[in-house]
Amino acid sequence: MNLRPLLAAAACLPLLLARSVPADESAPPNTPLPEMITRASEAVVNIQTDRVYRLRNLGFSDFTGQFFADFFEEKEPDVVTFKCQSEGSGVLIEPEGLVLTNAHVLENADTVRVVLKDGKNFPARIIGKDRKDDVALLRLETEDKFPVLALGDSDGVQAGEEVVAIGTPYGYQQSVSKGIVSAVHRKVFQGAEAVLDDVIQTDASAYPGSSGGPLLNAKGEVIGLVYRGDWRAQGINFAIPANKIKSLLDRLKSEPENQEALARFKERFGFVPEEFKDEEGNRKIRVGEIDVSSRAYSAGIRSGDLILKFQDLYVTELDSLLKEAAKFVGGTRVRLEIAKKARAFFTYLEAGE
Repeated sequence: MNLRPLLAAAACLPLLLARSVPADESAPPNTPLPEMITRASEAVVNIQTDRVYRLRNLGFSDFTGQFFADFFEEKEPDVVTFKCQSEGSGVLIEPEGLVLTNAHVLENADTVRVVLKDGKNFPARIIGKDRKDDVALLRLETEDKFPVLALGDSDGVQAGEEVVAIGTPYGYQQSVSKGIVSAVHRKVFQGAEAVLDDVIQTDASAYPGSSGGPLLNAKGEVIGLVYRGDWRAQGINFAIPANKIKSLLDRLKSEPENQEALARFKERFGFVPEEFKDEEGNRKIRVGEIDVSSRAYSAGIRSGDLILKFQDLYVTELDSLLKEAAKFVGGTRVRLEIAKKARAFFTYLEAGE
């Protein structure tokens, strides 16, 4: 009996079976990189902010004059106001005009404009900010609908994976850089302090103005939000993971009421309180932005001071502080207990109208 035909058929059987197995329909098609970038860049925006700064101007230029101004001047010091502009990047994540960016891109912003790829621009309002993780949300003030990018699963990101960053460095809109994931679960240090943890490190280029743009995987999904680079070297840049951003979104979307209350608090007391967690995970309140022309500043309160007690309330939660502050009518003296790095003290503030 001639076995050769049977043996040949047996050898071909695995190939025949392999061809009969259906392809995985859930796997996305391999989109050419230029096509993916063209589609993705429609949802990447340029964010422009106007910032107003106020500085004390005592009108003295020498040491002696400064001495007499500090100790013998009775009138309120003059305040010099000047305006500057800055730029950053962002990414549309909802068709109704919800834009994701870094909190530091919007720091001290008085007005915000968002410029699309086609050059159209819209005013935007800040919905919510998380300074600790440096994430913020904007809402475009328009009824138009927009293309968006989806947030991917950053937990599966691996070192060596190819990634693309899109942003507006130095005002050059829709600039694209390609690289790989250098490492995951990195900490970003500022001096000896870790300012961010569990971030993605990449060698995809990032420069001033790139902050807030998307870091994309090969599918065109946002796996991270470009944070900034290490100023000491090129090719060391960081992105906030998409899954961390997802965990913040619900809270950030619900912040408009808090934003109004914070603006009202600053108007009345001269500074913005902000909630944070200490190294042990305890929630605390510190002084954020402060108006240098306010009575709070004159009383010695500075940004970064820890708020221990507001009148009779021991302060640990921002919501509780805002509700308590709203109870005081204009002209009421409020006792504020503050802790600085070196010492604790208390002062009195008068609630504004």
